[in-house]
Amino acid sequence: MKYIGILVALIVLATEAYTGFYVVDQTQYALVFGLGQVQAVSMEPGLYMKWPVPIQREMYLDNRIQTTGTTEPEHIVTSDHVHILADAVIRWRISDPQQYYVTFEAKEEVARDRIVKAAKSAISEVMARHTFADTLAGEKGGIPGELTTLLAEKTQGTGVAIVEARLERMTYTDETAAAIYERMKAEKTKIAAEIKAKGEEEAKKIRTEGDRQRTAILNEAQREAGRIRGEGDAEAARIHGQAYHEDPGFYKFYRSLQAYRESFKGDKRNVLVLDSSSPFFQFLKHKTGEKGLNR
Repeated sequence: MKYIGILVALIVLATEAYTGFYVVDQTQYALVFGLGQVQAVSMEPGLYMKWPVPIQREMYLDNRIQTTGTTEPEHIVTSDHVHILADAVIRWRISDPQQYYVTFEAKEEVARDRIVKAAKSAISEVMARHTFADTLAGEKGGIPGELTTLLAEKTQGTGVAIVEARLERMTYTDETAAAIYERMKAEKTKIAAEIKAKGEEEAKKIRTEGDRQRTAILNEAQREAGRIRGEGDAEAARIHGQAYHEDPGFYKFYRSLQAYRESFKGDKRNVLVLDSSSPFFQFLKHKTGEKGLNR
């Protein structure tokens, strides 16, 4: 029995000695509690001593960056009255373990809920100062920087440090999408009307220029035709005159034949009533005789 008591005592002492140490990993903070109060905070990795349980006990907190997002897209109204839906994504970490424990009782779900609520309020304030175009510009629009700064102010004193806050996966609401579609349709219609008007104006210029060129070409052609006809008439007159001077009798005979052909061609019912002694028939008399002419 004596040895059993000594063994039990040694086991108790070993257990107490073991619980008098705790190890902090590089991804952790440690809080040491005693009498229900935080008595020590370990923020660096290593081996630490404390009073054995139940005098003191330790609690570990994650010191890595956490990512929290809204469970549903947030309804946002920009300064130019555009309604959009966007997810808020916040990256944060514990900066003051003791204050974090006091504020949230070290419950991560409570901390996340508090951060998301603060983010929604910050988003409304920031977007009231920015247009929809700013949201599409990303970092250039300045929204992520302003949102991060304002959210850090709203969570100040909670033991949390905001690393980054931004909007992601932005979409239009049904009303906004319809309005944008109508605006785009109106803009495209306006552009189409401008293009059509410009095309009609250009077509009018082309038609006017075409008509001007057509008139100029016709006038030039008429002048050229007149010149050619004049030259042809002059040449014909010259040839006729030359023929008349070379053989006046043959020229008269040829001209009479032309007159006969013009007089007797066409409708056979045409009737000429002339005196048989008329000079018009002089070559017919000479060729056929008076008797043949009367037939």
